[in-house]
Amino acid sequence: MGALLMGLPAGTPAASLKYPMSLAGEMSALAERRPVPAVEPAGSDACPVLLTQPAEDRRRPHRLSLPVLSRSTMVPVGTGTLDNAGHYPVEDPCLRQMRDTIAAFVTKYAT
Repeated sequence: MGALLMGLPAGTPAASLKYPMSLAGEMSALAERRPVPAVEPAGSDACPVLLTQPAEDRRRPHRLSLPVLSRSTMVPVGTGTLDNAGHYPVEDPCLRQMRDTIAAFVTKYAT
């Protein structure tokens, strides 16, 4: 319901107003979904792992990913920091930087 109502001011001066995310959707529902992986990261030997981490991500900082990455010992693990990018990077130059980081990683480990 909140998301539907938030579309009402589109195209009006009210569209630039800031509002809490709780009005747009139920944020607790996102936090409660914790999928269980078929294989834990430490036991995976399927392919190399690359984390592309936005440098300005305040929702999921790099330090929270390190414990998971450090348990992945059976495959090569790499990280790439995306400069000037927030939690969900969707614009250049971040997308270009992510594409280049992924391409270099794939090229390095392609067989």
